[in-house]
Amino acid sequence: ALRVSSQSARTLAAPALAEEDQTTSAPFTWKLQQKYYPVGVPQSEPLPNFPEVDQSREVAGAAEVETTVLENGVKVVSVNGIGANSTVTGLVGVGARHENDANSGSSHLLSHILLKGSSKRSALRIQRDLENMGGYSSSLFNRESMMINVDGLKSFTAGVGEMVAEAIADADISGDNFGDAVLYAARDTKASSENDVESIDAMLHRTAFGGRSVGNELFISEYSRSARSVEDVQAFYKENLSGNKVVFSGVNVDHKTLVEAVAEQASAIPATSTATVEKAAYVGGEALDVKSGAEYVGIGFQGSSWTDKDFFASCVALTLLGGGESFSSGGPGKGVHSDLYTQILGRKPWALSAMAIASSFQDSGMFAVMGSALPGYANDMAKSLVERLQALGTGATDEQVARAKAMTASNYAMNLENNSIQSEEIARQSLVFGGALTNSEVLASFEKVSTADVRNFLKKVLKSNPSVVGRANRSVDLPTFEQITRML
Repeated sequence: ALRVSSQSARTLAAPALAEEDQTTSAPFTWKLQQKYYPVGVPQSEPLPNFPEVDQSREVAGAAEVETTVLENGVKVVSVNGIGANSTVTGLVGVGARHENDANSGSSHLLSHILLKGSSKRSALRIQRDLENMGGYSSSLFNRESMMINVDGLKSFTAGVGEMVAEAIADADISGDNFGDAVLYAARDTKASSENDVESIDAMLHRTAFGGRSVGNELFISEYSRSARSVEDVQAFYKENLSGNKVVFSGVNVDHKTLVEAVAEQASAIPATSTATVEKAAYVGGEALDVKSGAEYVGIGFQGSSWTDKDFFASCVALTLLGGGESFSSGGPGKGVHSDLYTQILGRKPWALSAMAIASSFQDSGMFAVMGSALPGYANDMAKSLVERLQALGTGATDEQVARAKAMTASNYAMNLENNSIQSEEIARQSLVFGGALTNSEVLASFEKVSTADVRNFLKKVLKSNPSVVGRANRSVDLPTFEQITRML
């Protein structure tokens, strides 16, 4: 947030050295390391004119979540903490599952339109205001929701909150914003189609849910992109936007300040919507594709929803299976104790990758394993993946589950050190559960998971119809629905 030029930084560190630095060829950094220069301002002293940091509260992760519900159902949730930076999030519970043939791809386009303009501010004005507040923005979208994040200095909470609320309640879905969104969406779709893992993931969701509801395409297709109009997207947003689907959240912000900042714009959001949402019905099936190169296979089953009693057991099972690739660009050591890594990647020379994935939604879910192998080994990979699910369903040990629980809790806690992730977390929990769980409650839920819980969850998913997808050089090299069913 604080931008200091390299020359200014030198002046702050050693005010009297600028002239000498210009007369010698030795690098400035080397001289500091060799103590060639006496540093004038130690790191223990604050920089001049830098906003004062409030150190009076506990760490944000341990602070209490405050919630306010506006008259139209819009929720405002926040947690205060220490530090100069804060995050404000706008979450809208509208995504690909709310689309139909007449408006498919609208949520993808909207993710590139929100925070790009309103009736009060142009895209240029928004960018200028963000820079003046020391902020930067990001956006995400998935099958159930869209979200925008703005990170910036805590002292500008009121301005950031007003901007985020304006972006949700008064989005400018017209003109250049729509045209730019179409171009950005085309880029996203192309990148996703060229990523084999993302392609298998999309095939799994489409097959698992019969291409409906949460099985709708996440990225806009070429056909929908050419057929979709400004009016289609405007109508889709208007029909689906309602107060009970909107949450504004903040981390390291004053709750009263955030509520006052968003209230005026948020009050314009209607309390209810005219749209109906199709229930996510898991069905299973088969989808096979022919493509040269490495062979990929994915096997999905009915998983848990956000509110299922075995949700936390599914999280531990996901960590227990783990997985990864035969080579990690981030260096060795990550995930090497997970089951899929030790039992497949560490033992099968033809295996290129093996991993477990899970998707939870408000009314259903999918739990799956996928892997890639050298040409001719797709069936071997499928057999190995099923065998590992079955083995853990009957023989997961207390030691394995204890390690998986510790890793799951550790990953959750570590992610919450990031303001943006914590803001998203309390927003999603508020949307699904009506209120955010405390971090202690979440960690305690992981700790309560037993070895029997993990085993029973895996046995349960294996009883559902499999969703079998694959991509190989020849279709005959891929496992079929019937073959996987016989293995089970």
